[in-house]
Amino acid sequence: MISIPDTKGISLENLNRLANPDVERSQELSRLKSNSDDKLYNRKCLLLKYNKETESTMPVSKTERKNVKFFEQLRISRPEGKAYDNTLFQYDEDYSNLKNAVGLWRFGKKGRELGHLGDVTDVKYVGNNVLLLTDMFNNRLQTLDTNGKLLNTCDLENIYPVCATLTKERQVVLTSHVQKCIMLLSKEGTLMNMYRQGSFTSPFGISEDPFSGYFAVTDQLGNSLTLLDKQFNIVLEINPTNDKSNCSFRCPRHVIFSPTGLIFVADSGNHSLKAFDKNGILVTNIGTYGRDAGYLRSPYGICIDHSGNVLIADHYNDRVACFDQRGQWIREALSSCHRLRHPQGLALTSDNKLCVSHGERKATEIAFFDITKANEIEQTFQSERL
Repeated sequence: MISIPDTKGISLENLNRLANPDVERSQELSRLKSNSDDKLYNRKCLLLKYNKETESTMPVSKTERKNVKFFEQLRISRPEGKAYDNTLFQYDEDYSNLKNAVGLWRFGKKGRELGHLGDVTDVKYVGNNVLLLTDMFNNRLQTLDTNGKLLNTCDLENIYPVCATLTKERQVVLTSHVQKCIMLLSKEGTLMNMYRQGSFTSPFGISEDPFSGYFAVTDQLGNSLTLLDKQFNIVLEINPTNDKSNCSFRCPRHVIFSPTGLIFVADSGNHSLKAFDKNGILVTNIGTYGRDAGYLRSPYGICIDHSGNVLIADHYNDRVACFDQRGQWIREALSSCHRLRHPQGLALTSDNKLCVSHGERKATEIAFFDITKANEIEQTFQSERL
């Protein structure tokens, strides 16, 4: 069963600029801090522990740091699916300010049990402080609140969802890798219908236009983009046989509608981001293969920030890149310095929390960042340019 409730979650005001609840990772970073000459670890860092009952944080003492039993007890007392209770956070204010993005908290642990993650290929913000996670490897949908607290799960049978979106009617529409179709689920998680329009071979990304109610679907192996109406009838299709824009997709993945009505597609195999109008005409082609600013290496998730800029999960560059809608490079919103590895799903909440699914080989963690400061800096730069 899956539901999308109105929830305020737990107040975590005292956790601003905190990150990394993973105990083993905290220990590793502490060792690196003392043994490395890297500037990041030469900075003054503070390990903090959070207590759910008092909703407050306190420093970890030197005695506790040296006490192995303290870390063992901390690991045992950590509730499944609640990444912030009785856990450690590493806080580096100077470094966070330098990168203009502040780490908040992280959710997830590799596994198949409740609250565990297998491979979160997609993250969507569905309003009311709720995130919808598509866990393909675990054949599951999960919802979190924006404080990293697990709300509900919906186990699916032989579907292996890749991406999902929530309609205005609070129904879930998802793409199925195994069934090679689009599926419509009720808000309780009951299968209502299956759609196999077109020639889907491996449907991947899906997004709903909030204005028209149309759906955009990418096909990873079919190298196509399909626009469907509310009844899932084909309105427009861009594929190798009818490509008027000569854009030639190569392994397209995530897709999203912008507030201005453009359709952005992560063309992963071509290492670019393409934008189309409602008639299927290519408007913008952003990026090409490379590591430097303005380049991409296999983009995945996409979201639009509150200034209209495009945020892209630059998968093999271990970063989230930021462009304006004309394709001009703005900045790295996140990078490997934020302990980001192979980002996939990407979502932005109404209060500027950027949520990223990532992991070494599979996306087994959801990281939350506050990008409010970065947006304020960018608005200042835009004013100066004007």
